[in-house]
Amino acid sequence: MNGAENDMTQRKQEKPDTSGDPKMGPGSVFLAIDRKDWVFEGEHFFVIRDKYPVSEGHLLIISKIPRTDFFSLTEAERDELPLMMDRAAAWVEAQETVSPDGFNIGMNCGEAAGQTVFHFHCHVIPRYHGDMEDPRGGVRHAVAGKGYYSPEESSVDCQENSPEN
Repeated sequence: MNGAENDMTQRKQEKPDTSGDPKMGPGSVFLAIDRKDWVFEGEHFFVIRDKYPVSEGHLLIISKIPRTDFFSLTEAERDELPLMMDRAAAWVEAQETVSPDGFNIGMNCGEAAGQTVFHFHCHVIPRYHGDMEDPRGGVRHAVAGKGYYSPEESSVDCQENSPEN
């Protein structure tokens, strides 16, 4: 067993199947979603439009069996997830009303990471040129002050984007 496999095995032992996780409660909000609201489904996941979208076309990939987060997914679920991401992006791109220029794919794993619904879900967020002033750094901006690689980059960017320049 290599180091990565050993790490994954150890993490799975630390993070068992959490379908009965008390944080999730007896009824995850995702389990109450009517199937008619599903955009599409796979073997282990279903996809919906996000109820609180951050951009047009924002989708959620949700595990059919409640799992707390990515690290609680089974191997079969982890194998299917990238395929569901591809399908979600293709579905968004096929819509006539949107034409995304990029995507953010995101998962919040744990309360400290911003997770508020403790049932695995992956955000597929279409991005559009001009949807924010300077998207460089992307998800690095999830931690205040860490979006730029160095303080110099941040100050240069601020100077370049100032009204005087």
